Amino acid sequence: RSVAHLEDWDTYRGIGLAYLKKEQFKNAINAFKKSIALRESRSSYHGLFVALQKSGIDGRSKYLSRKIRTIKEEKAGYKEIELIEDNFPRINNVYSKIIEDRREFDYEEYYKLKDDKFLINRDDKKKIITTNPTVQPLDYYVIKNGIVTSIYGINNSNGDPYQDSILTRGLSAKYLDFPLGFYHKLNLEIYDNYKDLNSAIWIKYLNFNHIGHSITEMCANIYPLLLWKEKGLDLNNINIIVPNSCSAHKENLAKLININSKNILHVGEEDVPLLVKRLIVPKPTMVLRNYMNINHSRIVRIYLSLFVKNIENTEDLSKRDYFSNNEGSLLRKDYTKKVYISRSKLPCQERRLVEEINIEEELIKYGWTIIFPEKTTINNQLAIYKNAKYVAGTEGSAFHMLLGIENQNLKVILLSKLIKEKENDLHDNLRIQFNTLNNSVYIIDCLENTGRKFGSRTDVRLIRKYSVKSISKLIENITIEKK
Repeated sequence: RSVAHLEDWDTYRGIGLAYLKKEQFKNAINAFKKSIALRESRSSYHGLFVALQKSGIDGRSKYLSRKIRTIKEEKAGYKEIELIEDNFPRINNVYSKIIEDRREFDYEEYYKLKDDKFLINRDDKKKIITTNPTVQPLDYYVIKNGIVTSIYGINNSNGDPYQDSILTRGLSAKYLDFPLGFYHKLNLEIYDNYKDLNSAIWIKYLNFNHIGHSITEMCANIYPLLLWKEKGLDLNNINIIVPNSCSAHKENLAKLININSKNILHVGEEDVPLLVKRLIVPKPTMVLRNYMNINHSRIVRIYLSLFVKNIENTEDLSKRDYFSNNEGSLLRKDYTKKVYISRSKLPCQERRLVEEINIEEELIKYGWTIIFPEKTTINNQLAIYKNAKYVAGTEGSAFHMLLGIENQNLKVILLSKLIKEKENDLHDNLRIQFNTLNNSVYIIDCLENTGRKFGSRTDVRLIRKYSVKSISKLIENITIEKK
């Protein structure tokens, strides 16, 4: 799994050598080929030559035979001789030359993908999106003759990467990161052949395991599929390509949009690369710590509607473990207007607010209902938030669920950490969300790290300025002042 994220030539070379030692020659061949695709080196070619020889294969192509012959003639022992001078992956800004002008999304694109006889010179006129033609149209890119391998991203025939084909987070170079892998210039000569496709759409990120990333990054990249599905179009008629590292989520994507999972392709370690004549790459409707398109909330609502219908199981709402309040009940016909989203029942390894249980007890006295979102369905959460007037809580992914409702009267009260530096990713993401949706938000800077656990899972506590009673009273006073 770490290799899928690092995609380092030396790591793959080491894996190849390990497989070679265990006499797992097929796995060794795949590892060495991936290492060579990322960076040519004598030792990788030597390992590939040995693995091929042990497997009874003399050579896969004239190119490979030539390289192996060169390696055999070397008399430098085990001294590393690099066949290229580039020591690091390159970022090539080549898409401006190869990708057509950025297009504005339209439903006609579905029919172009559906048409197996699509001609590359067919007229591709821009059309305005029908969702919101006056504000922030949704965009996509068109790549001609894009190559998809088991290495993350899309490359052109020269092996140069397309910059918009991988998942990124952040705005400035200082805070930019690449969670699934970096850009790589590939040595495509290592591949003997390709599987040809006339057309396809590239979905660069899938994640059904984390609701926050599903609602943000995944929805941002599958938006054409969601809009086409909402339109009633049969998505079995198009080719969908996902990264090898996201292939475990293919079944859930198939369930979501009601298609056969065989129509969702990925290039595995042993598969030949794909050569796609016309490859659609959606421009994300949001990038974490960067921006959010005003249309993203509509995309999320479509996603959650399909998720509830096609994936989520129904729930017995007679259970009482997902909420706590004075009444001891939570009826759909009379939902509470003051909701506090709690993290106190999350697993201990997740981020916790030390005093949260005590704060919940105080808020219940003021008539609040405490919700434990992980204990109930998405469908029930949406109904609760849709009918609420106030939603409060500490920073967390649960607040992204507000993207899935239309509630113009909703006011958000967020308990947040004091921001000394721009390092609070969650704070930035929620700020972008609330600003884009023009939500009424009251941020109370009242938390600090405890030093327990690390990263986004660091526990927090109230700063000395606040006690359990004073912060609870402050939250309640906001609701009184705004009535």
